[in-house]
Amino acid sequence: MPRKLLLWTALLILGLPCRAQLPGSDQIIANLKYSIPGLRDAEITLGEIVASSFEGFHEGIVTVNARNTYRVLLVEDPPRLLILLGSPVDISLSEESVAELLEEEERQMAVAAQDRHVALERFAQGTPARGADNAPVTIYEFSDFQCPYCARAADTMKELLARRAGDVRLVYLQLPLSIHNWAKAASVAAVCAAYQDHDAFWMLHDRYFENQGGIVRATLLDQSREWLQEGASIDLETWESCAADTESAANQSAVLRVEVSVSTAERMGVTGTPAFFVNGHFLNGIQPIGAFEKLIDELIAGGASDG
Repeated sequence: MPRKLLLWTALLILGLPCRAQLPGSDQIIANLKYSIPGLRDAEITLGEIVASSFEGFHEGIVTVNARNTYRVLLVEDPPRLLILLGSPVDISLSEESVAELLEEEERQMAVAAQDRHVALERFAQGTPARGADNAPVTIYEFSDFQCPYCARAADTMKELLARRAGDVRLVYLQLPLSIHNWAKAASVAAVCAAYQDHDAFWMLHDRYFENQGGIVRATLLDQSREWLQEGASIDLETWESCAADTESAANQSAVLRVEVSVSTAERMGVTGTPAFFVNGHFLNGIQPIGAFEKLIDELIAGGASDG
């Protein structure tokens, strides 16, 4: 048998007299249902049994309820069936070869992260940021103002910036999801505020997440204006024209900015919010603060410098 490591989840004794002949499909399925009680009410089909590349075995595909498929190995004498958890794993590589391959894999991942970091840095020029301008680590966060997980992530980012002042810079990038009815309008309103003053952007950022449960699409702009009136240094009429007047050049520019941000996220492989790129290294979904600190420490220890 080739030097492969076979991963299986169950070894089923078919309970048949020893003979050098495989049971028929109906008999195999009956034994599967008997040996695995969870399958007794399931619809099970067994595909064609063919000779396996593993000496002494045959193989086939078991389908459960027309959805889930499992590769199986069968041996004739005595009759046995093995359900594979995954594809066979090649274990012929020497430890030295494995170490070299892992080193090369890490090198390629580092190069890919740097490429993503450079691309995001180029895209995000002029975008509001929090933290030290010369911080060695920049976190690019793709987020949605209406996303509950993003609200939790905003709290995490606030705590992280307080803990790691000087080490971390945060850049917020727009990714309003189509399932949220006011997220895109909030993104546009925030971008319009940023056109005049970055502090006004962060004011809306904080208010949207703090008051997420009480915001509705119909009154979003009125609420936003009230928050901006609390102390933002912007011309509110100019902001409102940008946020609400779909015929204005400023509004079209802000909408385009949001849409380009969404397409940038998609090109980066982001499929949901929140999503983070820490100096280009991808962290997906809501994360504990420790996950960020661990990666930040590794990057700084490795001589990270933003840009």
